[in-house]
Amino acid sequence: MDGVGDPSSRDSQPAGAAGSQGVGPVEAVDERRQASAREYARARRRLLLADLILTLVFLLALLVSGASLQLRRELEQVATSPPVLVALYFAVVGLVYALVGLPLTYASGYALPRRYGLSTQTARSWLFDWLKELPIAGLFGLLVVEVMYGLLRAVPNLWWLATAAILLLFNVIATFIAPVLLVPLFYRLRPLEQSDLSARLADLARRAGAEVRGVFRMELSRKTTAANAALVGLGGTRRIVIGDTLLDRFTQDEIESVFAHELGHHVHRDIGRLVITQAALNVLGLFAVASLLDHAASTMGYAGLADVAAFPLIALGLFAFGIVTTPISNALSRHVEREADRYALETASAPAAFVSAMRRLADQNLAEYRPERWAEILLYSHPAPFRRVEMGEAFIRSHGGAP
Repeated sequence: MDGVGDPSSRDSQPAGAAGSQGVGPVEAVDERRQASAREYARARRRLLLADLILTLVFLLALLVSGASLQLRRELEQVATSPPVLVALYFAVVGLVYALVGLPLTYASGYALPRRYGLSTQTARSWLFDWLKELPIAGLFGLLVVEVMYGLLRAVPNLWWLATAAILLLFNVIATFIAPVLLVPLFYRLRPLEQSDLSARLADLARRAGAEVRGVFRMELSRKTTAANAALVGLGGTRRIVIGDTLLDRFTQDEIESVFAHELGHHVHRDIGRLVITQAALNVLGLFAVASLLDHAASTMGYAGLADVAAFPLIALGLFAFGIVTTPISNALSRHVEREADRYALETASAPAAFVSAMRRLADQNLAEYRPERWAEILLYSHPAPFRRVEMGEAFIRSHGGAP
C-alpha cells in the first residue's frame, strides 16, 4: 500500500522522548510550508505532463518515422529466434527511452525534491539508485513482453486474456518478494526495537486480531526528510514499515494512529483487493488493444500485433487506456484509504493524534493541504490532507469530544 503520508504521494517531541504519550492541539498547518507545497505541487505536475508528452512523442516517432520497422529488420540479421528478437528489440528501445527520459527523471526524482529540501541524497547516490532500478525494471519488463509475444504467437485469439493472467501472477510474486528482496536494495530495514512504543503497536495489532509478520524501521532519512509508513508484502512476507523520519519526529500517539491506518489495510485485505482490481484493469486494457489495434497494425505495414515492430502501437494503446482509467483507479484507492483512516480513528487510543499527524505530515512532506479539486480527482491516490483532518474532527465530535 502507498504510505499514509502520501497524498498523491517541525519542532515536536519525538516518540521516544519522555512525556510523548499525549499530543497537544495543532491549530493549523504552517502557511509558509504550504506556500512551498503549492509551488512544489505545480512543479511536479508540470514535470508529469512533460513526461507524458515525452512518452507519447517517443512512441509516435518510432511508428511514424519507420524507425521501429527498421530496427526490427536490422535485428533480424542477428536474432536466431523470435524470443531473441523480442529481447534485443526491447533492450534497444527500453535503453534509448530511459536515456532520453533521464533528464526528466533526474528533475522529478532528485533536482526538484532537493530544491525544496525533501531530498537528503547526493546526486551520485541518486544516480546509483537509478542504475539499480534500471536493470530491475528492465528485467521485469522483458519477462512481460516475452510472455506477451509468446502468447501472441501461440494463442492469437486469446493472447490478451492469457497475458492478463500472467501479469496477475507476476504482480503477486512481485508483491510477495518486495519486502525481502526489492525494498532492501534501496532502504535499510530492521525490526523495530523493543520499547514502550513497540509494545503499544504490538498490543494494537493483537487487539485487532491481525498477525502482521513484523514491524520494521526503514531508514528513510538517508534519502529524504519526508515521513511515511506503509504496508508491504503478501502472506508470509506482509509487514508494516515505518520511516525513521516518522519515528524520530512524531509523538507515540501520532505514530500509533499512523500504524493503525496501515493495520487497517491489513485487516481489510486491501493489498489483495487492489491486486485483483489491477488484474481486472489489465484484462480490459489488453482486450481493448486486441480489439482495436490488430487491424490498425496490419494497415500500417506490420504483420499484426505479433510483429515486435508493432510494440510501440501496443504501448500507445495501453498508454491511452492508462490515462483514461487512472482517475478511476485513484478514486478506488482514495476509498480504500478513507476506510483505513476510519479504522485508525476507531482503534487508536487518541483520535486527536490522527488529526495532528495528518496536519504535520502535510507540512513535513510538502503535501498540499487543500489542493485544487481537479488535481485531487485526477492525480491523488489518497484523500487530500484537509479531508482526512475533517474526517478526524467529525469523528471526535461524534464521540463527544472537541476537535
